[in-house]
Amino acid sequence: MAEVIWNKQARQEWRTRLLYGLSEFGETTAVHFVHRTNKIIERIRNHPDVGYPEPFLKHRKKTYRAYRIVGPLKLIYYYVKSSDTIRIADVWDMRREPQKLSKRIK
Repeated sequence: MAEVIWNKQARQEWRTRLLYGLSEFGETTAVHFVHRTNKIIERIRNHPDVGYPEPFLKHRKKTYRAYRIVGPLKLIYYYVKSSDTIRIADVWDMRREPQKLSKRIK
């Protein structure tokens, strides 16, 4: 089972989305968001290739993958086989301009 490491940007974006959901839609929505994220993390921890290759990052050396969390939000990650590590690179709102994703992930 792979180790999962969140980068600072991804963790901050996830927390922002969680707090927004809590303030706008209530505790039930926030709890669902947390449970859904944890379920996805467990799934990619056991099967790192389960997400689909992210088309806007296909030109990168690493194979970035995406997994939809809820609504328009998706988790962007990549797998480092040599260290059996999954790196969460971002939580991306698919309503944003797609070209900005490449700029956000360095």
